[in-house]
Amino acid sequence: MASTDDVPTFCGCLRNAAAVARALAGFGEPVLVVAAGERWPDGSLRPGAENWLAAGAIIHGLPGRHSPEAALAEAAYLAGRGDLLGLLQRCDSGQALIERDCAPGVLLASELDVSPIAPRLIEGAFQAGED
Repeated sequence: MASTDDVPTFCGCLRNAAAVARALAGFGEPVLVVAAGERWPDGSLRPGAENWLAAGAIIHGLPGRHSPEAALAEAAYLAGRGDLLGLLQRCDSGQALIERDCAPGVLLASELDVSPIAPRLIEGAFQAGED
């Protein structure tokens, strides 16, 4: 894994999208927002709808010009922000959590901007900091 100590690196989700956008905006442009995924047991990558929506929410909070890819993520978020819980309940990862009796986790993940914390990667560990 490459070090990012010289590049401000934050961890965001729907719960802290606005906080992360504010933190990123403080560093100026350009900004790279990456929608993370997860590894399936066979090692393949599963991009997640929840991650795409969160990236779009963060991008929505960033000033300036957005790339076409960022604009698409933002558009997905804007189209779905009225029913984030419903979207997450219907996506693959939400369905998997519900099947494992972890439905409260889906509700938790769908909550928008309920946290003021923008965790920043410093010396290999995320450190919580309010924006």
